[in-house]
Amino acid sequence: MRESMSRLQSRLTLKVWRASTAEDRRAAAQEIAAQSGGALELVRTAGEDEVPVFFHVPSQVLFHLVPGGTWRLGFSDSMERPARSQVVAG
Repeated sequence: MRESMSRLQSRLTLKVWRASTAEDRRAAAQEIAAQSGGALELVRTAGEDEVPVFFHVPSQVLFHLVPGGTWRLGFSDSMERPARSQVVAG
């Protein structure tokens, strides 16, 4: 049975991640991959905190899990406006 996303996210704070066993970290990484619907494949772990490294199939890019935060592709609205103002029409 899949773990709820909110429960999974609660396990991904840096404090909880560091206190987790290697087995619990691996289980969390496998659950992330399972919930991705095939978009993420667990490749390895890296570093002292054994963070999972995933291969993102659609983009062919490696992603490292960063315990303690969230990530959203692209700019926030407050970042996009200034970036768009720098674009020069060709």
